[in-house]
Amino acid sequence: MPHISNKHLKNDELKKFYGEMIEIFGLASKKLKLKNVGNEFFTKTEKIMFAKRFAVITMLAKEISNYEISQKLAMSPATVDRMSLKFEKGDYNELIKIISNSRMWKKVELLLLTTGGLMPPIISHKRVGELKKKLQ
Repeated sequence: MPHISNKHLKNDELKKFYGEMIEIFGLASKKLKLKNVGNEFFTKTEKIMFAKRFAVITMLAKEISNYEISQKLAMSPATVDRMSLKFEKGDYNELIKIISNSRMWKKVELLLLTTGGLMPPIISHKRVGELKKKLQ
């Protein structure tokens, strides 16, 4: 987990910096440079943390059990349960809308089912092929 300094920013300063950071990400996405900005900005640990968080939210939306999510992503059950409660309260609704209204949904599903292509698929190779065809 990333280390956070004990020296805190004032709440209004934090909101201002966060808003500016999000604005920069928005500008980068319009210029198709978000991937480069993300690679420059986030550490390896932060990338893993955000990717896992994204995967949990996506898997919850696909109604995959908390236990299975915990096992597949090598995360503690308590972390997945906390995120599941937030999901049930609707805390991730905007993200889910964006994902489900784009072709990204199928890409994310394929990534989750093949662990990004790093491990053997948890579904048949035939099903993987079908999903890849749908993405073309």
